[in-house]
Amino acid sequence: MISLVKIPLILITTVLYDRAYTAPVSTETEEEQKKALKAAHVTLGERIVPGTTLMVKVLYWTMSAAEIASILATRYPSHPLSLYTRTLLSMNGTEASIASIGTITPTYFFGSILIVAGSLIRLRCFREMGRHFTFRLSLREDHKLVTSGPYGIVRHPSYTGGLMTTLGSVLTLAGSGSWWKEVGGWSARGIFPKVCAGLLAVSAAFCVKVFTRAGKEDRYLKQEFRAEWEEWAKKVPCMYLPGIY
Repeated sequence: MISLVKIPLILITTVLYDRAYTAPVSTETEEEQKKALKAAHVTLGERIVPGTTLMVKVLYWTMSAAEIASILATRYPSHPLSLYTRTLLSMNGTEASIASIGTITPTYFFGSILIVAGSLIRLRCFREMGRHFTFRLSLREDHKLVTSGPYGIVRHPSYTGGLMTTLGSVLTLAGSGSWWKEVGGWSARGIFPKVCAGLLAVSAAFCVKVFTRAGKEDRYLKQEFRAEWEEWAKKVPCMYLPGIY
């Protein structure tokens, strides 16, 4: 059943997702990255982080906009823009293909919860770390080891939040009831759904890779802060999930 309630839910998750992938005001320098990596050059993987996070945000906004447009087109079929929107977004040419896009399925609901919770965790980490929080591995000038707030629960809570938002994005953008799924997924006629799916798969894989680099971050923090890091690691032994891992 088409529900306009899904539109504000889509907007809320999209805005939070965008904020979670928007770097804090401070920008790390190349020298600060080299210091953390203990290398003469910054790796390609670290260099492309800003561009990839931008792509991730644009993709989420684009697919969310497609879903909202489809919901409105189905809910208000007599609107002058409805026919154009259906033609543009359904891709496979069948009116029934977008008939259930407005449904808030269990998959979508669970994905939304993951995005909201994960984004709030990351935003809290941004605030707790302040200028020390960077998207690329870096050691800032006068860097301090932050062990308060969520960092007193697990050592890498921002990565935990990031993995939650990544899984949530896949569930909300490609799960049952989503625009992509209802227009036919990989079998949809036209290139747009396929491009979106490909970009979503690539971005999700890259995000998982980035958010599982806690071991590397632990190594350079341990080298930099030594006894202080050892004491913190004893009090907070888990990297991602308290009492588990």
